[in-house]
Order: sequence, then structure tokens, then C-alpha cells
Amino acid sequence: MELKQSFKWHSEKGLFVFGREEYFVIESGDSSGIICSRMLKDAVQSDNSLLELQLRVVVGKRYGIRLCDGEKSVFELIIKEDGWIVFLCKDKEIETGCFLTWFRGRPVVDPSFLVMDKGTPGYKTVESDEHIFGFQQFDFDNSVFTFNFDNETKKIFGAMNEAVAKIDKVKIVIYPTKVMGKYVKVKRFAHYREDCLFEEENFPIYWEPIEGIPEGFPDDNIYSAATYPSDYKWLKCSGRYSWVKGYLPQRITAKTWELCFDIKTPDVEKETCLEMHADDGTMAEAMLPVKVGILQKKFFSGFASIVYSEKLKKYFWKSQQAWFHEVEPQPDTVYSNRIVCSADGYYSWWVNDIPMQFSGVAKTGTVFSFPGIGTPGYKIPYYNEKIKGEFLGFSTIALHYGSLTEPGDSVSYFGNFTLKEFHPSV
Repeated sequence: MELKQSFKWHSEKGLFVFGREEYFVIESGDSSGIICSRMLKDAVQSDNSLLELQLRVVVGKRYGIRLCDGEKSVFELIIKEDGWIVFLCKDKEIETGCFLTWFRGRPVVDPSFLVMDKGTPGYKTVESDEHIFGFQQFDFDNSVFTFNFDNETKKIFGAMNEAVAKIDKVKIVIYPTKVMGKYVKVKRFAHYREDCLFEEENFPIYWEPIEGIPEGFPDDNIYSAATYPSDYKWLKCSGRYSWVKGYLPQRITAKTWELCFDIKTPDVEKETCLEMHADDGTMAEAMLPVKVGILQKKFFSGFASIVYSEKLKKYFWKSQQAWFHEVEPQPDTVYSNRIVCSADGYYSWWVNDIPMQFSGVAKTGTVFSFPGIGTPGYKIPYYNEKIKGEFLGFSTIALHYGSLTEPGDSVSYFGNFTLKEFHPSV
């Protein structure tokens, strides 16, 4: 099993959620329009390439799929308010004969299928069916390409900008409208070359921005989170002291597994960290935590030290933090992290391929021990059979960032996630 999640989009404004029902959701949030763009891994020129977007929209609003050479539009497909699909060229519409459908094929363009509750014709607020928009066989010299819509294929003439020679960017456009409720849900992006898949992006992990917790409820020191696509690489997370939870499509129960990811923050004093949870229904704490990141200008790990209660004659977890000195974090600097975890309750951590040596020194500067574990070393303990003897696996990646002591929102960046089973070399 190997699970990958990157964030190859960018937008300056809007509301965004990656992976909700395995969609990338792009929403305007108000009556204004937004543009969200994606860079291609390699530019399309005159080769036999196919670009595909699989998506759905809220009907009755105007949307665009714009293919670009840098910031110059090569051509733009328009999904009109009435459901018809056209290409726009110098303010002239080139009809395709294609249209949106909803609820298993009902045509949006036929008003009889969109009657309001009181019998007045209009644009009922419904989500379209999922459609595949494909573009291929680009002839830049003669302004010709082929448009694929689901199972239909059409040659499009005269829709291309004469001043372009390649396609290196795709933009999804939500046009301004007085009506609220506009969004696009992207299921998949793909780039084929010579009928071979060259690049593909889908959204298997649901990154849920956690809402703020009302006062008096558990974890009421948590503020609302927001997520954005940034610089064609990052999941940009903002909030004062916040969580974004990444729900995996399945629980990871392998004996050994590996997680790789990148982080960046403009403020290394505040917290920017990642945790792996066996989700037990709580938001901030869960069983079997693995926690690494940046705090107070140092790399740190959080883990469960094991303490004994004389009163209750039992062992219990106690939250601890340890500082690492192998790498000194700098603002706005990318750090590549690699964690290898095992079911016996340890993990190893590398930053920029440098092994982080666990010292056994807590945040307070005191040295602590681990009953039954021995001298702390390279492997960091997160689990102990004195507390629970059954390994349940991992199901959630939690991103935590910000500060309670400083007002105002914080920003942290996470990207390039790869999660897979780890097989040590012999």
C-alpha cells in the first residue's frame, strides 16, 4: 500500500477543502469570483497529449476551465448558467452541443427538469452529475484541438489564442454572480502522453479544518482552522491555535510503515507539528500518538512517558516533549521529514536526511526514564505494553499549529505526503 497526496494548486482567495468525499472543493464563499490554477508537471506542446478534469458543479452559475501558456489564455471552456457548454474566443461563443446533467442524466438545459417548488421555471439549486472534460490533439498553428465530454468527441476550430505555443497551466474559474452557493468539486486531474498516464492527481486524504471549540467544552482553547492551496506545492493552514485533521481512507495496520512530508513556517517560535493518531473520537488527543515538528526555535517531539501512580498502583501516560539539536529550524525554510514507525511502539525521525537523536530530556530540562524500555536512544517511544498491549494501527494525520500566548492568526505549510509500508533492506 502506498498513499500520496500533493497540493499542486494555487489561489489567492476562496474557500478550499482537500479530500472531502475524495474531492478538491473550490468555493467562492460570497458573490465574488475566484480563480484557482494548477501547474502541469511538463508543458503540452504539439505532442499527442490528453488533459482531463473530472468534476461537478452547482448548476445555474457560470464556470470556466481555462488552459494557459503562462498567464496567457490558450482557450477557455465556459459552463453557462443554463447548462450549455461553449468555448469563448474573442467574446464569441463556439457551441459544442454538450450540456450539464444532474441526478443520473437529467438535462440542465431543459427547464422542465428544473422546475422550482411552486412550479416557476428557474435554476433549481442542485449539484450536477460528475462529468469528464478532456482536451487533446492540440494544433497551435491552425487553432484546432479535440474536445472530449464524457463519451462525446468533437473537433473545435478557431478557439485558440494565436499568440501561444504551449499549455503549462490549468485554471478553474468561478465567475462572479449575485447568487451565493457557487462551487466546483474536482475528483481527478490527469495528463496522458501517447495514451500513457504521465501525471495524475486525486485526493484520497480528507484534510478537515477543525472548527473552533466553544467555551466550556473540552479543548475550548482551539480556534477555527482554514486551508488553502498555495504556490502549487503547499496545504497552507491558518488559524490562531488550530488543528487540521487528515483522515486516511483506511487504517494503517502494517508492522512497519513510513511517512514522508515537508513543512515550512514563517515563525519558528510558534508551533508547527504533525501527529499520527489511532483516532478514538477525540480531537486533540488520541491513542498511540507520534508527534514531531517545530516549536520555540527548535525541532521537538511529543510522546507519552510512562509514570507510576503509587496511590492507584498502576502505570499511566504523561505527556512529554523532547528537544532536538541536530537541525536548527529557520523561518520560511522547507524541511523534508521522514518517520519510520513500528508496531512495537517506536519511531525514528529524519529531517533533511539527518537522523534526530532522542536525548530523553524533557521540556523542563529534566531527564526521565521509560520503565521496560531502557536507555533512550535513536528510537522514540510512543507506546508501552504497561498501558495497552494491543496495537490498533493509525487512521489520522493531524496538523497542529499556532500559539495561545500571541494574538492573531498563524500560518503553517505542509506538503508532499507519502505514506507506505516500510520494508527494511537486508
